[in-house]
Amino acid sequence: MKKVIILSPSNGVGGVETFCHTLKSCLDKNGFDAEILAADRNKVPRFIRLVGLGAPWSGFLVGNLAKKRHYDFLVTNGLLGWNVTFGNILNIQHGTFAASAERIDRGVNFLKWFMKRFVWGYFEGKAAKRASFVVAVSEDTRNSVERYYKVKVNCVIENAVDLDLFKSVSKTEARKSLNLPIDKKIVLFVGRMEYAKGQDIIEKFMKGSVEKDVMFVLVLGNSWSSNKENVRVFSNVPNDKLPPFYSAADIFIFPSRHEGCAIAIIEAMSCGLPFVISEVGHALDIKKEKALGKYVIPLGNEPIFLKTVDEVMSLSGEELKKVSDAERNYVEKNNSLNEFCGSYIKIFI
Repeated sequence: MKKVIILSPSNGVGGVETFCHTLKSCLDKNGFDAEILAADRNKVPRFIRLVGLGAPWSGFLVGNLAKKRHYDFLVTNGLLGWNVTFGNILNIQHGTFAASAERIDRGVNFLKWFMKRFVWGYFEGKAAKRASFVVAVSEDTRNSVERYYKVKVNCVIENAVDLDLFKSVSKTEARKSLNLPIDKKIVLFVGRMEYAKGQDIIEKFMKGSVEKDVMFVLVLGNSWSSNKENVRVFSNVPNDKLPPFYSAADIFIFPSRHEGCAIAIIEAMSCGLPFVISEVGHALDIKKEKALGKYVIPLGNEPIFLKTVDEVMSLSGEELKKVSDAERNYVEKNNSLNEFCGSYIKIFI
């Protein structure tokens, strides 16, 4: 039985963490012995965090853990395990730090831009260069890896979702299970409330929505609170508990400034939830779909983003069904577990 060690950024919730568990489940079901080693950020010295080296230090520490273990394959995500130089290494790129720096931090925070672009990016590039095989989670990510790190990406494998778990169910029952109002329009966001994810746009939208029949439901992976009556915050929800939120909502918003292949978008689409998302990462591929492209908004075009949200909220039942069917069909074709597992198993065998 082949041993596969997967390096994860943490034991918490998040897109890469979800990817790691999905890959482990896939490998376990196909006769591999898969194990996840998570980085422990608490072991990063405070001084190291203060000077902006927390991420590469975490990557170094979890790489050291892997060095002490036997494995037939090591899966390094991003810069995790950048210091491992031996064995069969599969590096997964989820959207590079270099591209993230250019999209999020350039002109906003010089120090953060410099650290991500030239320091974190350096170690992420090193992890890719030391790998036997490199996978990108979207064509956009492939382009950024090859542009910034000068590393050839072997293939693109989009992230996946459990279609049996993430599917549309009764909106009324979903709302009852979450103790959400039956008679309001619900706008859903799943992610972290931070500038990189479009926090400023979300807050502006909430501030401008004075209608009493609109509620914002935020499912967050970080600490954030609101005292507004029309805002409900849910924190650190396990991935398998997310489906009711997508069924309970009327629209999913995701104004992120940088992504690779956002799992939250795929989950929303799998549940047939209409969306308005930013044109980054995997969304560039979604935009090519005739029925969905107009809901993928160019990065930085805040007025159009907010205008499109209003348009989606006013779609007729027939129009909503067309969008929902197109979303589900897209995910069934491109993001099923069977497709995902089959692509990765070919690498490991």
